[in-house]
Amino acid sequence: MEVRIKSPASSANLGPCFDCAGIAIPLYNYVNVKKTNDEKIKVIIDESGDVRTFLVDEKNIIYQAIKKYHERIKTEISGYEVRVETYIPIARGLGSSASE
Repeated sequence: MEVRIKSPASSANLGPCFDCAGIAIPLYNYVNVKKTNDEKIKVIIDESGDVRTFLVDEKNIIYQAIKKYHERIKTEISGYEVRVETYIPIARGLGSSASE
């Protein structure tokens, strides 16, 4: 089973609204999570074709989220592949860090 999450870009910098009014923009980041047969948690980040892959350990926030999920359903942590596809430009005020 695979879960796909779609997160939009946004802007809350609309002049005199002081971050109280915002808009969604039709740019999206996606996170796909699927179980694997091994016990490792592998993260793949694809930033418009620039692909990086790494394993995470207990200190990583992705590991911590998966651990909390398994604690809640009372099962042992299993292997996962987490693929992050980023299409929202970084450092452009479009909420790229919040969407991941």
